[in-house]
Amino acid sequence: MSLEFSTNFSAWILIVFISSGFLIYWFSRHLFNWLSPSIAAGIIGLRILIAALLSLILIEPVLQFLTTRAERPNLAVLIDTSASMVEKAKEKKLEVAKNLDELITNEV
Repeated sequence: MSLEFSTNFSAWILIVFISSGFLIYWFSRHLFNWLSPSIAAGIIGLRILIAALLSLILIEPVLQFLTTRAERPNLAVLIDTSASMVEKAKEKKLEVAKNLDELITNEV
């Protein structure tokens, strides 16, 4: 599982973060004069949360689930059935039979 971003982290993302922080400050600077400190802090917290969520949407996160599977490779087998190969195979069988006969007679 991997989390990637479809946009590159470039200067415009940094500008969005800085400008959203400035806007939150600008619109929240007088809240403590008008409201109680706990309500003002709650409103500022909500503004920060909304700005963070909007920034997250702008960078377009993509969650990928990757699975790997081990597959056996295909093996192609070619058999040469031409006359020359058939003759060589007959000679080889005869030679193997002679060697086997010698082994059997020598062991007894």
